[in-house]
Amino acid sequence: MNNNNMGLDFGTISEAIKNIHGNIEIAVIHRTNIRNNDRSITNSIVAKSSAGDIKLIEKVLITNDDGLHKLSLLNKLGIAVPKVYFLDFESKAMLIEDLGENYITGFMFDEDNPQGNIYRNHINDVLSAVADLHLKCWDNYDMFDKIGLPWHINNFTEHMKYVENDYLIYKKSYSGKLKSKDFEIYEQALEFLNDKYPRIICDRFQKGKNITVIHGDFHPGNTFISADERNTAVKMIDFEAVRMGLATDDLAMFLALHAAPGKSAAMPFLNHYYSIISKNIDGYSFDNFISDYKASICENLFFPIRLINSGILDFAMAEKALVAYETFFAE
Repeated sequence: MNNNNMGLDFGTISEAIKNIHGNIEIAVIHRTNIRNNDRSITNSIVAKSSAGDIKLIEKVLITNDDGLHKLSLLNKLGIAVPKVYFLDFESKAMLIEDLGENYITGFMFDEDNPQGNIYRNHINDVLSAVADLHLKCWDNYDMFDKIGLPWHINNFTEHMKYVENDYLIYKKSYSGKLKSKDFEIYEQALEFLNDKYPRIICDRFQKGKNITVIHGDFHPGNTFISADERNTAVKMIDFEAVRMGLATDDLAMFLALHAAPGKSAAMPFLNHYYSIISKNIDGYSFDNFISDYKASICENLFFPIRLINSGILDFAMAEKALVAYETFFAE
């Protein structure tokens, strides 16, 4: 580490680059765009070398090192993560490839421009990448031991108290933005989560059957696709929320809250995902898969509310979640 604790020293970075790119000469290393928050310090790094500029991201975790351990596990499994140059658990530092130039961020998923068009044309490739994660961890007890239970499973009743309190705050603060049918949807979802969801989850976790490791924060902004339309390469980032769960929890966050909330828009993507996993696992019918997706919609329905209550006023996301519920529970 540097003496100023801002990150890795020149020698460590140089050696990490040589391990990937071969015996090249590193002339100078520039740090730019330093970003601090309560969890980490992140820098963009440009290493001037005899092979040209090498652009990397350095991240030093301030609190726990969960994200570091989870990245290490996923990297060893061959999951679609950025190229890893260096991981150090003692200093809680990671050095990974910078995806900025050669990849398109998923934040462009709804932008009316060439990059947005490219990303939308490759959503199935993004879902294929997360399907690969799910399949490699499907009913995988070794990975379950390493990842551990999601925090709310240990006390689901307490978790639901927070969910219900978030809803009451939202209902009181923003009732003018809600229609009568919206109140009905939220209250139906709460009833489902209190009465039926615990049985679904407990059965899966106790049996360790048709359950997997999920990304846990699988929104488009945590995905990148190659800027070259001929290349279907996908990368996923930010692994602090990786945990056990229903595979459909990742799909609902990605589709219901962002890319394809309505049933007619979502079904082609869900069919694509299911066509991949169904070739590799037994005993998980399409009906069970859609039932799980509907349960995940209910769980994710309250995620935008938490954001809005915290000051991130993404009412468009809240509306998408309502559309997903309404169209998938219509029959």
